Amino acid sequence: MNILYPGSFNPITKAHIMIARTASEYLNDKVVFIPATDTYKKESLLTPFTVRYDLIRKTIAGDERLAVSDIEYQLSKKLQRQPKTVETIEYFPGTYLLVGADNFIHMDKWYRADTLFNKIKVVVYPRKGYEVKDHKYIDKVIVLDSDKIDISSSAIRSDPTKAGDLLDPKTYELIEQRYKKYFQ
Repeated sequence: MNILYPGSFNPITKAHIMIARTASEYLNDKVVFIPATDTYKKESLLTPFTVRYDLIRKTIAGDERLAVSDIEYQLSKKLQRQPKTVETIEYFPGTYLLVGADNFIHMDKWYRADTLFNKIKVVVYPRKGYEVKDHKYIDKVIVLDSDKIDISSSAIRSDPTKAGDLLDPKTYELIEQRYKKYFQ
C-alpha cells in the first residue's frame, strides 16, 4: 500500500520532501502527496491546486519513493467541497497517514476522528514547538524518531527572499520561471 501525505503544500518545501523520504525509509513504503483542493477553506491557500500539483509532480519526478495524487481534486468535483481526510482514505486507501505534529495536535477535532484512527495507522512527524505525548490518540500513532525541522510554507509566502534556501532547486526554478506571481 502507500503512505498518504495530505496537505496544502503551498508551496512544497525541502522539509516536506525530507519528511516524505524519512517516512518512506522508516516504513519501507511509497509516500503519496495529496494536495488540498481549491475548495479547502484556509485563508493562506490562495495558490491554485493546479499550480501546487504541478510543483509537487515536477519536484519529485525521478524519485520512485514519492508520488502525487489528485484524488482530493477528483472527489471535490463529486462532493462540491474539500473532502474530509476520512473520506479520502475511503476512496484512496493507504497503510499509513503521514501528518506533522502541528496537524496531529488538532486531529481529535477532525471529522470522524475515531473512524479515521481505526481505518489507518497515523504517522506523526515531530515539529519544533508541538508536543504530542499527551494527545488523546497517542497510543494509536507512530511518532517518527527524527530531527525536528523548522521550515514552513508560510515562511516562504511571508518572505519570498527565503525561498531559495527553503525550496528544492527544482521547485524554486519552476516558481521563478512559471509561477512567481503566486509567491510574491
